[in-house]
Amino acid sequence: MNSVNLTPSRMFRALVSAFLMAALMPLAELPARPVQATVTRDDNMAKSLSGTEMRRDLRSPDGTEKTLVTFSDTTFASVDWTATSVLIPAAGNCSKMLAATQVSSPANTQPWARRIDTEVCGSAGSGILVINERKTPWVVKQSPSKISSIVYSYNVFHDTAVAGGEVGYSILLVQGSVKYRPITWDVASVKQWVKFPTTSAPLVATNFQKVNAMDPGPDIPDFSCKGLPISFGYVTGNSTKDKADPGYRRDHIIDDLVITVNEEPCACMAAVAESVTCASGPSGPSGCYEVELGIVNYTGQAVTHVLITPPTGTASPNVVPLQIAANDTSKKKITVTYCPPAGVTTGAFRVTLVGMPGRCEICDQSVDFALPLCAPPACVWVAKYSAKCVVGAPPGTFDLSFGMKNLLDCTPGSSLYLLPKGGVKVSPSYFKGPFPTNPANPNFVGNIRVTGANSTVFCMDVILKCGNAANCCTKTMCFTLPECWSSPMPNPTPDTTPVQESP
Repeated sequence: MNSVNLTPSRMFRALVSAFLMAALMPLAELPARPVQATVTRDDNMAKSLSGTEMRRDLRSPDGTEKTLVTFSDTTFASVDWTATSVLIPAAGNCSKMLAATQVSSPANTQPWARRIDTEVCGSAGSGILVINERKTPWVVKQSPSKISSIVYSYNVFHDTAVAGGEVGYSILLVQGSVKYRPITWDVASVKQWVKFPTTSAPLVATNFQKVNAMDPGPDIPDFSCKGLPISFGYVTGNSTKDKADPGYRRDHIIDDLVITVNEEPCACMAAVAESVTCASGPSGPSGCYEVELGIVNYTGQAVTHVLITPPTGTASPNVVPLQIAANDTSKKKITVTYCPPAGVTTGAFRVTLVGMPGRCEICDQSVDFALPLCAPPACVWVAKYSAKCVVGAPPGTFDLSFGMKNLLDCTPGSSLYLLPKGGVKVSPSYFKGPFPTNPANPNFVGNIRVTGANSTVFCMDVILKCGNAANCCTKTMCFTLPECWSSPMPNPTPDTTPVQESP
């Protein structure tokens, strides 16, 4: 009798490449009943002695909430588990499972454990897998959460270990009718307790493969929000070496099985500020922003409107009609005008999808966005101006006048101050109003004598001050100084200088 199992690499090749058997039986759905295993959550909101997971709403639009779901068994009562043997297809494979029972644990562990006894015989490449599943399944449902990773641990004991003898252990995932296990087997080879895995790296979907490579279905499990429910168990496997064997027995034990599923909430929608631009009013920058939002509906429900709620400032419109069919996950765009409080550099919306009739709020999400640097809101607007040479006066002497609109929310007692730059002088430098707010026609300001100009462009700061001392602004205005103008009122020169606001 050959009593030596495959080395890990040979056993792996035999168990993977030779799996040509029929599809494994799907997970049995049996009534819930009291068992020894426990299911816990780190938030202590779901505990069950029946192995059935109790979950709460995981919706967390900012994506920060995470939940741990832990399945564990330290007693392995036989009535709680099923064991299904699957033979690796090989000529004359006479392997068989002899028993799957609860036993008193060997030393150095808790009192009870689960023992699997198998006999492997047949031609080269013969072998047997034992699929161990819960009668009351340990199940994780993907919605409204997704699986980010899985960690596990167990202790194994090879009771019939001899030199070179090995048994492969692995956790089991069942999704739909497809069974998966981690790509690498944990190999029990000594007659003592060994804890697996030897590393603590969490497992993601790509770390798994089908137990039977020939089974139909996806090659890896789906951990996303759209994935089918997943149930958990464990699988063992061993095989003959490269020659026929009349049969040998392998008895091995598992204890302290713990499987922890790390969950994250699924996004019910995707909303992002795709562009944020400075908004302009009729007389220049308005101090508001045009925010274009891209929205994708993942709720699976029809959407009729989007609600926009800014934590600070104002948004318009607040209610945006937007028809999205239940299964339409294409990106939709809306544009909202956002007017923030003065001095802020970032904006935010609470974006809410609603569906009418039947259900109002179906999903919401926070959208944060940076505000670009824009010119401050215009407080003084020069509609047109005149700059004329003064005949017979020294060079650099001009007469200047301009039409001005007051765009501040001003009391009637407004006044205007002129502060020339570069050693230039102006007279008069003060004009008493009133200058009505946003008049239909510009207010005439002039005649201003400019002396000492030394370039073709003359700039000065214009201070508009309302009767309320707290309401004033400063704007730098520049004027082109020609030799002579054929028309006394040329079109305004574009203002390209920085605009400075008073505190």
